[in-house]
Amino acid sequence: MDPTENKDAEMPPTEEPKPETPAEEPAADGENPDEEKKEIQEEKPKGKPISDLVNQGMASSIIEMGFTKAVAEKALLYTNNASVEKAFEWIQEHQEDPDFLEEEFLAPDQPTEDPNKPKLTKEEKIQAAKDLQKRLREKRIAEDKRLEEEREKERIRSTKELQKAKKKMEENEARLRLELERKEKKEFNEEKRRMEELLRKEAAERAGKKYVPGETTKIKKKPSLQAVKDAAKIVMTLYTEDRRPGVAKTCFKTFYTLCKNVLKDTDNQKFRIVNLANEKIAARIGKISGGLGMLKGVGFYENDEGNLELMDEHLDPDLLKEAMELVELKMN
Repeated sequence: MDPTENKDAEMPPTEEPKPETPAEEPAADGENPDEEKKEIQEEKPKGKPISDLVNQGMASSIIEMGFTKAVAEKALLYTNNASVEKAFEWIQEHQEDPDFLEEEFLAPDQPTEDPNKPKLTKEEKIQAAKDLQKRLREKRIAEDKRLEEEREKERIRSTKELQKAKKKMEENEARLRLELERKEKKEFNEEKRRMEELLRKEAAERAGKKYVPGETTKIKKKPSLQAVKDAAKIVMTLYTEDRRPGVAKTCFKTFYTLCKNVLKDTDNQKFRIVNLANEKIAARIGKISGGLGMLKGVGFYENDEGNLELMDEHLDPDLLKEAMELVELKMN
């Protein structure tokens, strides 16, 4: 039998065509599906604000001090609403934190109500602000007082150090001044001995006597202009303007006045006696090396009373005039 004639012969099963699934459309240029999902996730709402957990009366006091609401509430939250002072201390400690100014939120499942949160009336808030201002003012006054005490201590310490340094400087200056005076006195005495030795040598030569170095025997000089010149030279050498300013000129002026008084009235014995006990005379000419030498050069000699006296036998008006002319040149 022809197999084609058997209608009941089994036919191989045919597969039904599967419905075509639509292909995913490519994303538009520049769009990233993963980033969109990420943005959607990031846009999830943040937790609720922490305002309900914070004492708003204290927060208002902190805000009045110049801080933002976010900072005030966060400070109170982390200090458990202890006090404004505690919150302020927290602010001082955390003001350098990167998220210091960011607002704080609660986690979505965190309760927003604090059953133990104290409720303040308007009057209590006002009173709390006044109390805070009073405490801050007292704290500021105490801090100012502490700083003032520290400044006073520093001033006292600096003053003591300054006085100590000043005293040390004055002691050093006194020591240097004393050393300089000793040095000048030594130089003065050495120059004085040298000049006296030179004058003794010249006097011995003029007297025709043999000069012996170091000889202390005094040679009595006769009144002469040369003796006045020698004495004036001692004054000029020892009392220079750099070393003893004004001393030489004062000595010459005193000598000039004494000689002038004698010439004005040669018969007046008062002008012919020089009282060496007189302090002014002693300071101006009597204690000046060479000063008495000039007076003796014009004829003054020591009398029995210890003063200088110009005797009649030594009075020489012409010598007095020449001596006055000599010192007058040195006074100018």
